[in-house]
Amino acid sequence: GFSICRDCANTVADFSNEDSVIEMAQFANVPFVKNLYIDVKRTSKNPNFGEYLKKIAPYKNFKTFSDSVFTTDHAEETVSITPELESRWGKGYNEEEYAYFENVLQGLIAIKPATTA
Repeated sequence: GFSICRDCANTVADFSNEDSVIEMAQFANVPFVKNLYIDVKRTSKNPNFGEYLKKIAPYKNFKTFSDSVFTTDHAEETVSITPELESRWGKGYNEEEYAYFENVLQGLIAIKPATTA
């Protein structure tokens, strides 16, 4: 494989352009996981490829670009606020925030199924 310096990778992977992040992941032969890409964009003040690599590192079943996940499991941008959501995440969030929490949870479940009953 090829190696690329951190600054170059961060320059190539423009987090306002998903395709550029996918291209960088393909070049570096690391998986592109859409839920993690969205997570880095939403939680980092300066989203970059290094932050993305830190997010994906714990997931051992994502090894190469061929392990990529380009969808968010039909994620909705907003959800209806239900007592179940408030019970799971707490009260006081807006619909978009609850949708984000649910999307991240579904992404984690897709990565590693629950091992408890």
